[in-house]
Amino acid sequence: NKSPTTLNKIMTIVKQDDNLLKAFQTVAKDDLLFKSTNNRGEFIFDKFADYLKNNKQILERTFADNPQYMKDMKMFRDALEISTRGSKGSTTGKMESALNNAFNSGGQST
Repeated sequence: NKSPTTLNKIMTIVKQDDNLLKAFQTVAKDDLLFKSTNNRGEFIFDKFADYLKNNKQILERTFADNPQYMKDMKMFRDALEISTRGSKGSTTGKMESALNNAFNSGGQST
């Protein structure tokens, strides 16, 4: 439930039992995995990024006892965003350079 009041009530109850808390966190991790993959189990970065964005408060409350988990998820998202962005730009730059060289040399190979 995305209601902060409801989640706070749930977390108050869940935190009273360490096994229950771990089980609740496992359900949250499974939900993240399920909603970040396609029907073949392949990871989809956009789904992952959207999930983190749309469920940030829920995840932060669920993993409040382990703040490193959320830091790691954010770092993972940032790293994937940078690597995805970087590879596209690099490929485009190489293609543009090759096309510019071809046009500037009049189509002759050097």
